[in-house]
Amino acid sequence: MPGTDGIALAKKLRQMGDSVSIIFVTGNPDFALEGYDLEAVSYILKPVKRQRLWAALSRARERVAHRKSIIVALFGGEVEKVYLSDICCLESDGHDCILWKSDGGKLVCKSGIRQLEQELMETGHSFFKPHRSYCISLEHVERIGKKEIRMDNRMTVPIARGKWEELNRAYMEYFRRQSF
Repeated sequence: MPGTDGIALAKKLRQMGDSVSIIFVTGNPDFALEGYDLEAVSYILKPVKRQRLWAALSRARERVAHRKSIIVALFGGEVEKVYLSDICCLESDGHDCILWKSDGGKLVCKSGIRQLEQELMETGHSFFKPHRSYCISLEHVERIGKKEIRMDNRMTVPIARGKWEELNRAYMEYFRRQSF
């Protein structure tokens, strides 16, 4: 690639938050470890063997299949596709709902929290409602205290009385599923 290389391009994509599947194909094995640090699906050395390429493409397809999304209705008649893995939490704001993303960004949705919460629960992703005004993604929990949860986007979410034990059980179950 004139003016750049695959590693530099992959670094730029990751810095921009892009989670596109990357397969490096090269004649130089020196950068393989760096390629995997960038969460590449595979690093294939030339000459490319058909079986190795097909295996890498299959892994990339599996990763994309796990990247489920929902469509969120915003104000002004706009809609936006949001990947479930990017949703940190939902916050009720009167009749509206704020969808907080893991990068700290937010979307103000014209539907209420109950409608979005129901949609999220139907996806099979790990969401939990620790308070009547919040629904969190267990994937983005950084710390669980006695009265609040710290999310990885640095926001804190209150825990309603009587929800702490249920939250801890749900989080431990989620964590166990991720470990296997």
